[in-house]
Amino acid sequence: MFEISKRTSTVASSLGMVVAGSLFLAGVALIASNAGFISKLSRSLRSPSPPAV
Repeated sequence: MFEISKRTSTVASSLGMVVAGSLFLAGVALIASNAGFISKLSRSLRSPSPPAV
């Protein structure tokens, strides 16, 4: 009886990790696809002075 409940909780926790990971990846993809976010970030990293808008 205890063994079965232990196995179910392990499966549930791993499922929760998968769901949280996919939600995190979706949020990162949304941020990255934001209007020129990556190019703006790389430009600000390359030049020490703030880029002219």
